Amino acid sequence: MSIDINEIKEELDQLCKDYVDIVSKMKNNKIINDDIYLNCVSNKIEFLEKNEMVKTK
Repeated sequence: MSIDINEIKEELDQLCKDYVDIVSKMKNNKIINDDIYLNCVSNKIEFLEKNEMVKTK
């Protein structure tokens, strides 16, 4: 069984984007506060930023 790392990174990238979008909607609808939002999305945003930097190199 062969694992395509680039395919997995793309899937993780999309999952992180979807997660951040959902949590953002929860914050905007006042379901969660800003602190919880930042706690939930900070690692995902960092992953997306680092992944984007790798793509551009």
